[in-house]
Parts: sequence; C-alpha cells; structure tokens
Amino acid sequence: MSMTRQATPVVIIIDIIWYYLQNGHGDVVNLYRQDQTLLNTNEYDIWGNPTVKEEADQYTNPFRYSGESWDEGQRLQYLRARWYDPSVGRFITEDTWEGRLNHPDSQNPYIYVVNNSLKYVDPSGHIAIEWSVIFGIAAANGLITFFDDLLDGESLEHAGVSAFASFAGTSVTGTISALTGNLTAGGLVGSGVNEAIMTLYEGGSMFDVDTIANIAIGAATANIRDDNLGLYLDTLINSLLDLVD
Repeated sequence: MSMTRQATPVVIIIDIIWYYLQNGHGDVVNLYRQDQTLLNTNEYDIWGNPTVKEEADQYTNPFRYSGESWDEGQRLQYLRARWYDPSVGRFITEDTWEGRLNHPDSQNPYIYVVNNSLKYVDPSGHIAIEWSVIFGIAAANGLITFFDDLLDGESLEHAGVSAFASFAGTSVTGTISALTGNLTAGGLVGSGVNEAIMTLYEGGSMFDVDTIANIAIGAATANIRDDNLGLYLDTLINSLLDLVD
C-alpha cells in the first residue's frame, strides 16, 4: 500500500521527537526524527506479517500493522480483547460475540476482520471496522436530521445545530464502540453528546423524560451490528417520537 498520511509526533524522549508515518490502512511504515532522519522502515503483507524490518539502534518501535502494538517475542498483535496471529490470519482465542445470522463469516469465533484485511481493521478485538464508513454514516445521519428539521418547520439555524449534534453523537458512538467493542457504552456516550449539544442550544434539561429516553434509544440502536439498519432504525424511531410529540 503506497497511500500515506501526514506524519504526527507521538513520542518525545530526551528532547527527540519521533514522527510516525502511516499508509492508507493505518500501518506504521516509517519512523522519523524531527530533523527528518529516517529511523525505521516496516512493510507488511496483507494479513500483517512483517516483510521488511529496518530499525536504527535504540529506536525499536512497538506499533506496527494497523497502528497496533506488536509483540516481537510472541509474534502476535495485541488488539485489547484478544491477541491476533497474522501468520494464520486468525485470533488465538474465541470472540465473545456470536456474530450476525445474515453474515455467516461473522459467526466464526476466530476470524479476523471477516477475512477482509485489505479493507477493515479491528482495534477492539471484537468488531471489524472501516473508519470512513463510521464517519460516512455520521455524515448521513447529520444530513437526514438537517432536512427532517427543515421539513418540520424549524429554522435553518436549528436544523444546522441538530445536524451537527447528530453527526457528533454518531461519530462518538462509532469511535467508542470500535475502540472498546462495547456498543452500549458507545451508544450511551454518543447519545449523551447529541442531547448535550441540543440542550445547550435550546436551554433545556439533561434530566427530562425525553432526553433520558433518547439516550436510552441511542444505546439500544448502537447494539445493532448492521450499521445501515442501525442508522435507519434510529431515524425511524426519532420520527415516530416526533409524531407522538
């Protein structure tokens, strides 16, 4: 993979700043000093097996494939909930999640990123994700909220704030869920962010019945592992609540 991201400083040791350079998949491919001296070069095959490892003395880098921690002695990658073995493209322990009925690949308890390591990563050890999909869904949710508000007769300003709150809440939900594997926590925090933004704008209370109900709904819909279904169900539920109001 040749696509690169802008390097960012991540480590400061004795006044030396290191910069990680990642490719489009998030793999750490180079480590530079602040003076642009190249320290390390790493390359990987599609499953994360190291194919090139060139390191300067005293500059061993533990973060490798998909930007995650690599155990050189065990030849395993630490993905929080479980350890991943790139030599076989599988986790070494079972997943606690049993998978989706309409997605047979997800029902294999040892499978890594549903056998599509070119597209997905799994920072939690539970869920195969693609960051662009998470933020794409957040943007779609924001647009739906924006036009829904306008159709309901709300002002352009209110629609804009609602869209931003929806985007922010959905982004937080997806990010926390992806990093921790805890969809309920992601839904609770994301819904809380959404409601907090709207409460500040409208001057309401975080403790009224509607706010608490919306946060609970957010936590429930976040547990749906099908992103598109979760998005549309969330929209449907909110539309029904609007009708009731």
